[in-house]
Amino acid sequence: MKVRILLKHGKWITSHTGKGLFITSLVPRLENLGIKITDDINEGVDIDFQISRWHYTPTNCRKTIIRLGPAHVDTEKNHKWLNERKTKSARKADGIIYQSEFGKKMCDRHLLKPKRKWTIINNGADIEYYDSLSKATSPYKHNYIVSSQDWLKQKRLKDVIKSFKIADVPDSCLWIAGYADKYHKYARDNIVFLGMIDKATLGSYYRLCDAQVHMVWLDCMPNAVCEALAAGCRVICNNTCGTAEIVARAGGIVLSTDPVWNLEPVNINKPPKVDRPFLARAIRGVLDFPPPNRDCVDIRKIAVKYAEFFEEVLK
Repeated sequence: MKVRILLKHGKWITSHTGKGLFITSLVPRLENLGIKITDDINEGVDIDFQISRWHYTPTNCRKTIIRLGPAHVDTEKNHKWLNERKTKSARKADGIIYQSEFGKKMCDRHLLKPKRKWTIINNGADIEYYDSLSKATSPYKHNYIVSSQDWLKQKRLKDVIKSFKIADVPDSCLWIAGYADKYHKYARDNIVFLGMIDKATLGSYYRLCDAQVHMVWLDCMPNAVCEALAAGCRVICNNTCGTAEIVARAGGIVLSTDPVWNLEPVNINKPPKVDRPFLARAIRGVLDFPPPNRDCVDIRKIAVKYAEFFEEVLK
């Protein structure tokens, strides 16, 4: 079987986005299964595989498959137009891969209900890669990590920081990765801003930390959580997201902090408030949890599911 994979910004091997890093882990595992991968748009292939929507018109292929992430639901953006681009692509695809049950519900409501073959395959990460990394060093006994960006208020970084302070775990530190300049006023000896760091450095912190705190509202299936789990890091997350599906399977903590979402468009920058004392109790309690079950994010098993769906669509 020959599959074409060409990302929005070009060759998958040069991509540094979350999607690109996932594909970088997935492709070698597909090749280990005997699947030939090409990024030549003119080469004849069995399957043209694209992510989110068609970034080019597929040609010279027997079948087309699209992996859909979340639908656009932010009322502060032109969500109907953004969704229509995805809908046009998905309507023509021979197969659709959703990243989570939550993601499929979003797409069913705002894009289309699929009439052709579809499946749900969670994201994964390379366990062997993370096992090869050394742990980051820390002067603290207990360590927690969170990723954020200033412009994504749905990540609720302030709530995580405040909850960590309420938890007051002895001899502990919260490490914050990503652009978060607006939150630097919360920096303390044990609240450390790492800024933008590369994959290997981030992975070393995942290996170090007792838990990742991921309270992102309406997240579909974040690669960061899969990577943390692959590194053996426990995860605390909220309930209204696809994240909860993988965290529950891995044996982490899913907090019922958010009201049930009716699937209607919302202002993403105004997420529900987090019960900070409730989250603080989870931050303390997660230390008693065993390490996560990493099988559910093992990229080798994820690749097998992709290969099986490719075969199913071809038939």
